[in-house]
Amino acid sequence: MTRRASYPFAAVLVSTLLAACGGSGPQVSPYSFDLHEAWVDQATGTAAYSFTMSGKIDLGDCIITVSSEPGSGIFNVGALWPSTFETINGFQKLSVADISMILSGCGETGIVAPFNYRYTDYFDSNYWYLGRINQSDPDFLPDCPYNVASNQAPLPTAAKVGDTGQLFTLQTWDSPDKNYSCDQMTVSYAVAADTKDSVLFKIIYSEAGATETMTFRVTTSGETTLVSIRDSADGLALTMTFF
Repeated sequence: MTRRASYPFAAVLVSTLLAACGGSGPQVSPYSFDLHEAWVDQATGTAAYSFTMSGKIDLGDCIITVSSEPGSGIFNVGALWPSTFETINGFQKLSVADISMILSGCGETGIVAPFNYRYTDYFDSNYWYLGRINQSDPDFLPDCPYNVASNQAPLPTAAKVGDTGQLFTLQTWDSPDKNYSCDQMTVSYAVAADTKDSVLFKIIYSEAGATETMTFRVTTSGETTLVSIRDSADGLALTMTFF
């Protein structure tokens, strides 16, 4: 728990340290930002990121701490290719993440475990989201890897810090045959403070007991970059930080 400084000397010391670190926190930008353009930029562009992973897995009677081997995290976002999804013509885009995790705790120390996560996103010809197929290693593959989007809502072209809204829903299925469904995700967005000339554009996937937040930095010049992916569920909290 963080406590406020109770004495003048401590208060001055804290203020001095904050000034030396460049400020006390995020700034609220006075500008508006085109989130539709940011979405299209991410849908159409390619990227290659390095990243780290950190977090914990609470097993109830013990906790596993998760870190990553330096330099092992690579996340590649591929180009668009013509495709058809749910009978709709459009594009597909493959994203692949690879990293060597280090697991410690529950009687173990420094176990290196490879992590591979890949998925293909689908868009129509106007870059409206159609869905996703997860294609990860079996250990990380969800029970329902075939996700279909519906109820899409447009993103604002002049968003400001504090704005929120719904994007679409995702129905998760076992396969394209749709023999059974697991759950439905609600996908929303939020705009958070960052700097005077940028905001954090968050895309939030929520289902029963679990949340994934993808955070992008959007600048006044229109540049959009991936900052982090955070996953939280019962007993699990993991963060992928990109650079």
